[in-house]
Amino acid sequence: MKMPEGYEHIHEKPSYLGIFIGIMIILLVVVLGGLYMWSTYIVEQNNPSQAVRPTDEENNEPESNKAEADTSNASVVSTSDDLGAIEADLDSTQLFEFDADLNAIEAELDEGEVQAEE
Repeated sequence: MKMPEGYEHIHEKPSYLGIFIGIMIILLVVVLGGLYMWSTYIVEQNNPSQAVRPTDEENNEPESNKAEADTSNASVVSTSDDLGAIEADLDSTQLFEFDADLNAIEAELDEGEVQAEE
């Protein structure tokens, strides 16, 4: 192939500018990510989460005592498989209080959500 006149074959050094800029962008992303993680760690250390379950000693809610009493009453049933004994067990089981208990639990949860939003 014939070269145009006045053209000299110049050996140019390969440019590493693109590689350098790429490495700088990667380093910048890593540093910014590290700063973000460090700042969230610092904020979490200063403001611990409030979703900590109380221990059995700290939990002195009256609902716990009622629940224990309800379960102890439910375990007192006849071991007979006689139809009359089964009917007596069903009659002695108080299933109608569940709605009131569920409504009380729902009211407490709603109250907790309102307090959490404040």
